[in-house]
Amino acid sequence: MPDSRFFDDFPDYLFADAELQTEAVQTRRPVSRRSDRTAYRSQRSSSVYPSASGAVRAVPEPGVLTVSAAVEQLRGVVSNMLGGLWITGEVSNLSRPVSGHVYFTLKDGDAQLRCVYFAMTARRHPATFRIGDRIEVSGRADIYAKGGELQLRLSDWRHAGAGELYEAYLRLKAKLSAEGLFDAGLKRRLPFFVRRVIVVTSPQAAALQDVIRTVSRRMPWVRLQISPAVVQGSEAPASLIAALKRADEAGADAVLLVRGGGSFEDLMCFNDEPLVRTIRAMRTPVVAGIGHESDETLSTLAADIGASTPTAAAEQLGQDIGWWQSLLVGFGQQLDTGIERRLTDAEQAVDSAERRLAPFGAVPTVLASRVAKSARLLDRLTDAVFADAGERLRRAGRTLVSPEAALRGKAKQLTVAAAALEGSFTQKTDAQQRRVMRALTQLEAATAGKTAFCEARLLTALRHMPSPATLLGARQKELEAATRALAALDPDRPLRQGYVRVEKDGVPVVSARDAEPGSSVKLVFADGSREADIRR
Repeated sequence: MPDSRFFDDFPDYLFADAELQTEAVQTRRPVSRRSDRTAYRSQRSSSVYPSASGAVRAVPEPGVLTVSAAVEQLRGVVSNMLGGLWITGEVSNLSRPVSGHVYFTLKDGDAQLRCVYFAMTARRHPATFRIGDRIEVSGRADIYAKGGELQLRLSDWRHAGAGELYEAYLRLKAKLSAEGLFDAGLKRRLPFFVRRVIVVTSPQAAALQDVIRTVSRRMPWVRLQISPAVVQGSEAPASLIAALKRADEAGADAVLLVRGGGSFEDLMCFNDEPLVRTIRAMRTPVVAGIGHESDETLSTLAADIGASTPTAAAEQLGQDIGWWQSLLVGFGQQLDTGIERRLTDAEQAVDSAERRLAPFGAVPTVLASRVAKSARLLDRLTDAVFADAGERLRRAGRTLVSPEAALRGKAKQLTVAAAALEGSFTQKTDAQQRRVMRALTQLEAATAGKTAFCEARLLTALRHMPSPATLLGARQKELEAATRALAALDPDRPLRQGYVRVEKDGVPVVSARDAEPGSSVKLVFADGSREADIRR
């Protein structure tokens, strides 16, 4: 039988026409006598049949039925069958399109029957069953003309207990959960930066192409390898176990276990107990994306990270390239800021040292000023002495009878005085020069020592400046710690572990008194929510 999605491809008015046509057939007499069949064929033969393009096509020869006429006759035959009977079976291939109709397959161990539950009937008695439930249905047999399929148009249904296959799934889930195989504390964490991933799936699966497209778009640096496996049928569990073991021995950063959507039976191979235990025994983190959003498998629960689809599983491998680029830009800005701050501090230290050395640089100027002042004072004293001596010579000349003799005596005295004065001036000048030279020598020594000290401090500061790689590593650890803390505080984390949050009018229900019989509540799961009524 075709998949339930086959029905989603057709507009609602086709099913409405099917209801009207079936009712019209049921109002006629059963076509059981030869004369009735002959009259019916004659009536159909006189009709004009439009083609798909709208043109009128040829009328069939007498005694030859068109496909539409044959389907109408079959409808007339089967429409009175199964009326008033209850049929029991297990629900599979359940589909709920936006039209409100419900399509599913009712099956047992040997056969299956397509069923349709139209929206008008479903509004009176909603179809709350799910895949794996065992139910009992009643209705009329019908043939869907467009597909040529026998189907059961339901008029009512009732629960008959969970199906055997689903019951086995629930028992195994409870057993493995009691052993702690689904505990969050056992989950392995992915590396902070994933470089190599091994995909466990079928090489022909569409899920593999979804993974390749997603990884190429988000993380082009990741190297993908495939460990091929059968993903459906009785051979699938053993094949998947062997593929997972090969992937675990390859030493990759992560393993992707993916498969596209399918019926509950198609995904049963992922509920195999040895397969679940193999996933938990692996050293490499496993990311599982099996089926669609509504599908749940034990392999997904046992994986370190469970995703709703193969595409979502590929997205769980890490942040995309844009996130990494923004992170590197932020680290680069922090590094530039740190280096600029260190250089500014070093420049300020050098400026401070120069300000402390400034007084030593003014010593030669002060000494030169003092020498010039002493020279000017000496010149004034010399001028005063010679002026006084000249005045005394003039007075003596006026009084001495023999100027020549007096002048010779005074000249001798002046010569002696001049020699003494010259010697004294030379001594004073040499002493001042020696003092200046000593001061200059001391200044040079002090300046050289201070400069060497400042250079040593600058080199020490440069050596103690943090390494950019060390600073980047520290920031990365802080980011990892923040990421782990954020994941631990996720309010929806219990929901992904299988818990359900009960809400009433948008407020969590924490007491049985808040959920009285007859009231409506909302069940919030990790991947959606459902409305429920409190019975007792």
